[in-house]
This record gives sequence, C-alpha cells and structure tokens, in this order.
Amino acid sequence: MMRRKEEEPRVGGPSSPPEASDPETEEKSATDQQVAKKSGPPPLSFNAKLSPDMVEYLKPSDEELEETKRTDPRLHSPWTIWEMKEKGKKKDDFDSGSATASFSTVKGFWKHWNHLPQPSELFDGKKFMRETREGKAIVEVLMLFRDNVKPEWEYPANATGGHFQMMLNYKVGPAQIDEYWNNLVLGMVADTIKPAGMITGVRLVDKLGASSPLRQHIRIELWYSDHKDTAKVDLLQESVEKCMSTKVDGTTERLPKSVHLERKKH
Repeated sequence: MMRRKEEEPRVGGPSSPPEASDPETEEKSATDQQVAKKSGPPPLSFNAKLSPDMVEYLKPSDEELEETKRTDPRLHSPWTIWEMKEKGKKKDDFDSGSATASFSTVKGFWKHWNHLPQPSELFDGKKFMRETREGKAIVEVLMLFRDNVKPEWEYPANATGGHFQMMLNYKVGPAQIDEYWNNLVLGMVADTIKPAGMITGVRLVDKLGASSPLRQHIRIELWYSDHKDTAKVDLLQESVEKCMSTKVDGTTERLPKSVHLERKKH
C-alpha cells in the first residue's frame, strides 16, 4: 500500500470549522481515540497528521516492493472518479456531476487515489476544490463508480437499486471516518465486499457546512443494484459492516452504535 502525497491541489482555503455542540463529549471522543491508537494499529488514514506511523506500518518488504514494481494487476472492473460541484449560491444547487479520471489496474488506482483528499481534512475547516475555467469551485460530493455507470438514481444500473447511508460526525472521529471511507473504497475496487457484482459505486458527501452544529456531518453512501433481492442485500450489508470494521492488522471490531447503516431505496 502506498502513501498519498503531501501536496493536495484539491483542498482549498479554509471555511468556518464545524462547531462542537457538546465539548465534553468531543473531549471524551478524542481521549477514546488516543487510547485506541495506543492499544492497536493506527487508523487507515492517509492524512499524515492523524496517522503519522501509517507509512512505516504498511511498508512492504524488499521482495514485495520488487513485485510491485514489476507487475500491475488488473482490477476486476474499471472505475471512474466523479465530482459534483457547487453551481450557485443557492442551497443544494449543484451540477449534475462530471467524470475526472478512470483506472483499471492497481497502479492506476493509487496514481489517482494518492492525490485525493481524505475526509478528515474537511474537519480542519477546508473544502474540496477544483480549478475550472470560471475559477475555483467547491466539490460537494466525491464519487467513485464502475466505468460506464453514471452516479444517478435514474441510471439503469441504479434505478432498481438503493444505497447504504452512513451519517458520520465529529463524535465518530476524523481518523475513524478516514478508515471507514478507505476500507469501503479498497474493498469495493478489489471486489472483496460480497456480492461484489451488486455494488455500483460509492459517494462521499460534505455536509459539515450545515448551519446547525447538530446537523453537520459527512455522509457516505454505498450504492447497489436490485434492492428487492433482500437476501442479497442482507449479505451485502453484512459484508460492508465487516469491511468497515476491519483494522489494518486484519482484526475486526463491532461498529459503534453511532455508525448506523440506513437502507435507502432509489
């Protein structure tokens, strides 16, 4: 596994940082994260401020490094990165989304993923930004979907499906949110979340700018097809929860009650 580079052209200037509605809870959450960090592996975050030991922890052996240089395994499916940008000053006024990059191999994935910001960076009061002809635009939604599948409810691959929705706020912890996000993306592109064929894509939605601190959150959505096949959806949810709760050393922990996977039909 490779470390993402420090330079981050897509993270722009500061905005108003999210306000904590319960300082005591926030302090306790931060303390709990520190204890967890000492007692286990670092969270799978590519934000060096949160997981400075991640590079050394995942450092490959010389043999693995040589194998990585020599090969570039193809993924089971090609994938495309999409962005949905803020179009105007009105609330929820976004464009329809645009594709920014595609990949079909392991190296192709890391080539792009190493340059994408981590969700935790939003908690520093930053915004995802994109340079356009008209100037800088705020990226409200970052998406990764199978190639030739548009991130739209009406698209045939999504029309009869649904998604698992997770509302994550500061109480969950920025580093833990990074781990959930990275676990889902890696599990998705590697087809380790089963049934893999049901998954069409994943979305990261920035809602930390909500006017009320109680409504400030980051939303992660894992989209899937065939919502009516409840048996397969049940299996998929079980696999998703296991993927999210897996640490970098392979151990798993039960998802906390604050992390609830809500099913939504398209």
